[in-house]
Amino acid sequence: MLKQLLIILFFCFPVYLLSQDIDRVKVTGKLTAPVSEDVEGVTIYNVSSQQGTVTSPEGDFEIEVAKNDHLAITALQFSTFTVIVDSGVINKKRIGIYLNPVVNQLEEVIVRPYDLLGNVEADVSRIKTINIDSKFDLSYKALNFEYEFSDDYLSAVRGNAAHDAFYNGQEQYGGDLIGLTTAIIKMFISKKKRKM
Repeated sequence: MLKQLLIILFFCFPVYLLSQDIDRVKVTGKLTAPVSEDVEGVTIYNVSSQQGTVTSPEGDFEIEVAKNDHLAITALQFSTFTVIVDSGVINKKRIGIYLNPVVNQLEEVIVRPYDLLGNVEADVSRIKTINIDSKFDLSYKALNFEYEFSDDYLSAVRGNAAHDAFYNGQEQYGGDLIGLTTAIIKMFISKKKRKM
């Protein structure tokens, strides 16, 4: 009987381990930077949960985190870095981050003298531009297609955003664990009935 119980636990225990979800807490945060630096539109991305947010004009944001989550903070004018969430952030439900500005340096700049005068206003005025009519509509409904699209097995929608979000970007393969467990239990019960 002990052997049978151990076999059942051997198959059922991993199911319970894999079904554990991480409870995340919504945390409010504030980004600060040196005076005259703009903190709007800075990306805060939770690498662990693969969810992100963008800061408001004042540098405020909200994001769901758990202990030991990695938050990647990126912006063009600031140095990119990662913050690891600890229990203090979880308990206070508040996080403050200071951003360091960075100077982006180009390795090489090549200026070629193709019809440039050196006067910026004169060079810019020589650039040809086109005025687009405000009535010009590029919506999907306004577009005309010469080809009629018909559904077939090759045009099935695979890998769409909802599918990727549901499966977190990976395919899910699994079996009927409840059915397997039931079959094992029935097998042991039928052996007992045969012995009696």
